[in-house]
Amino acid sequence: MSDQANSLVEKQGRPPWSRLLNRPSQFAMDGVVLALAFLVSYLLRFEFAIPEARRMDFLVQLPLVLLLQFGAMHVFGIYNFVWRYIGMAEVAAFLKAAWWSFLPLVALRLALPNEFAQWRIPLSIILMTTVFGFGGVLALRVLRRAIYERYEKKSRVGVSKNGRLQPVLLVGAGQAGVLAARDITNRGDMGLEIRGFVD
Repeated sequence: MSDQANSLVEKQGRPPWSRLLNRPSQFAMDGVVLALAFLVSYLLRFEFAIPEARRMDFLVQLPLVLLLQFGAMHVFGIYNFVWRYIGMAEVAAFLKAAWWSFLPLVALRLALPNEFAQWRIPLSIILMTTVFGFGGVLALRVLRRAIYERYEKKSRVGVSKNGRLQPVLLVGAGQAGVLAARDITNRGDMGLEIRGFVD
């Protein structure tokens, strides 16, 4: 990205590091998290002393695990989510992706004959890498959203001309009122302080 494009991004109110959150860097961060989850699962399974023979198994199995996990995330549209708006509604997609990457690994473990023992991942490792991996990629998105929202709040000083926030009451305490209150609170540039709801 050119210096001119970078300055345009900053002028639009986005943090200067937001250019690092593009699709390729998202894939790279997810790959690191998923690979680390698999490594940690192996370390826990063998009490931080992986036998020599098992180290080669780890290297053979890692591409398969990553392929299945990335494939499941694509199938369930995880890369279509805007990370800035990640919320509880998107957690279901992560759970489905975790489940459908878990099942083929278990099937391979149970169905492959002894000749393909190198491809048979222990069940405990499959379970741990699924939990750690998908928990990690979800946590990564939640963390990025939290950092972005914090930056947005700091960049918008929500004070009125006399230096104080204007107290307001919102009419309606239903879902629309809650969403409006959240938007006002998150923006921080409206000079308003919500004191309560009237319904």
